[in-house]
Amino acid sequence: MSAQTFDEWWATHYNTNERDKIMCREAWHSRDAEVAELRATNLRLIRGDFNQICSHCAWEAAAPATWEQLQAHIQECPSHPIATLKREVAELKAKLTETERLNKVALAHFEKIACLGNGDSHGNSIGNSMAIDAIKEIEGSAK
Repeated sequence: MSAQTFDEWWATHYNTNERDKIMCREAWHSRDAEVAELRATNLRLIRGDFNQICSHCAWEAAAPATWEQLQAHIQECPSHPIATLKREVAELKAKLTETERLNKVALAHFEKIACLGNGDSHGNSIGNSMAIDAIKEIEGSAK
């Protein structure tokens, strides 16, 4: 079917009265709806006539399995790359959480060293300066 509109088709093929045009327009639009319905039916039949198989672990759902069943399996399949990626993301999140915790501890300790011998304000000794530099480095890497 061409992608032209009804009015384009009408103008190139017919030039009759408005009543005929209205009747033809209704048929045209019902044809579009029928084609869409047939395409959906065809897709359901094609997917329903075959077993759904996971190519990573050979899990199989016999016909009439649905595409949604296969997608649900893939989300839980231990052999599928998605599961591997989920595990890696979880591990990285745990490492990030631990790193953030350790950074807070280190900052607290360096802050105490930076103020050593000066009450609550940073000092200017070599040790104070090294601690201040370490604080800046940790805070800079956290951004």
